[in-house]
Amino acid sequence: MKKVILFVCFACVAASATQAQGIESEVEKRNFIEVFVGVTHDDGENEASLGVTYERKFGRFGTGIIAEFTKAESRESVFALPFFWHPAEPWRTVVAIGVEDSDDGDSFLARVGASYEIEFSGWSLSPEVNFDFVDDSTVLVFGASFVWKF
Repeated sequence: MKKVILFVCFACVAASATQAQGIESEVEKRNFIEVFVGVTHDDGENEASLGVTYERKFGRFGTGIIAEFTKAESRESVFALPFFWHPAEPWRTVVAIGVEDSDDGDSFLARVGASYEIEFSGWSLSPEVNFDFVDDSTVLVFGASFVWKF
């Protein structure tokens, strides 16, 4: 039930952020949908990860939601509220707070990470590395996101 409430709250934040901006510039697209494919490294084990991220960009900053799924012994899913900073194009950093769902129950999660965006025609590829701090452990999550801007 906690996951459902948390996900609904994040969806409301994303929806309100989408409507908050009035007239947008045709040149700069402010909404990003990302599909993440990567690896979660925890306690010497590597497991495949798949995730979806939405970002609403406001100048050099942005916010949104993260949903990530891994079928590992230590974790099954992560739902987080990220805060992005774009210090200089094409770099992006993230700090996020959220919940990790595992067989042991829900745990508080803090994430820090960085990515580098490689633009193509109509989409981009963004290699990224993230560190998740959960309880007393650090989990490394790395891979690439396929980004669609609108």
